[in-house]
Amino acid sequence: MKWIGITVPKEKKNKEIDAAEAISYRTPLVVDSMLVLDCVLASSICPRCGITLDREYQSYCDRCGQKLSWKGFSKAKMIPWAEKFGKQKKELTK
Repeated sequence: MKWIGITVPKEKKNKEIDAAEAISYRTPLVVDSMLVLDCVLASSICPRCGITLDREYQSYCDRCGQKLSWKGFSKAKMIPWAEKFGKQKKELTK
């Protein structure tokens, strides 16, 4: 199986993707939100997979491989941890 000129064994792929989807990962998406854990700790969120990034200003998401753009990051939406995960916590305690 070919994926942007790289041979990827089928057993290592989670799912089949077509060429258009593979190319879409190379088009930069703007990082426009951050998950705020407390008053001093926050993590940027990948615009494709929605998982927090390990470091700010990295070129690609280390989880899904999406190319990232940091233009306009200073205006990123701040999402409180409780807003994103509050419902899940309540469901787990039922």
